[in-house]
Amino acid sequence: MDEQDTNVKCVSEDTTILSEDVRKKTAAEVFKKLQNINLTDKHKSKNDLSYLPWANAWVAMMKNYPTFEETVVKDANGNLYHTDGKTCWVETSVTVEGITRNQTLAVMNYKNQSIPLDAVTSVDVNKSLQRCLTKNFAKFGLDINLWVGEEVSDDVKAAQEEEKEKQTKELKAVLAEISKLGTEMITKGWQTNSIKLLVIITTETRIRIL
Repeated sequence: MDEQDTNVKCVSEDTTILSEDVRKKTAAEVFKKLQNINLTDKHKSKNDLSYLPWANAWVAMMKNYPTFEETVVKDANGNLYHTDGKTCWVETSVTVEGITRNQTLAVMNYKNQSIPLDAVTSVDVNKSLQRCLTKNFAKFGLDINLWVGEEVSDDVKAAQEEEKEKQTKELKAVLAEISKLGTEMITKGWQTNSIKLLVIITTETRIRIL
């Protein structure tokens, strides 16, 4: 290679580092190419959220950049996940055309909530690694639109789940109160129709409040 060539800097016989200009150009080309791939028909839905299955993301990457490299970033002890002592997360690294990007993702349950460290299983870690890798691909442009507003969506969903659980507890309390009241009324000799009417009125009132 000509010593005056500043586009590529040789580090060793098998390793090269792209110059900053070439790196930016390559990154832009890769992003544009992958972003233009329509994978909408591959999307699946779970808990009212759309997602791209790991296998479909992998196929798309192999078709366009068959020499891409992916790595699971392990912790200092060689574990496939990292932890702060309370919850866990995984990390992946993907290299396409000399461009490397990393991505982290919390190990979560089906509600998209972090799983406590002592409850995490190898299955949870494996699923999180697959999703993390798919998200890592998105950093290169693959199905990136699927992740737009993800943080907002997760926050909204968490708030909705919390509100739903709250309403469920309140509704159970209402039903328990009605049941108790009905039992007391029967004990005191109230007529069945009167009890039914009171239950209907009470239930409708509480539902409107909830």
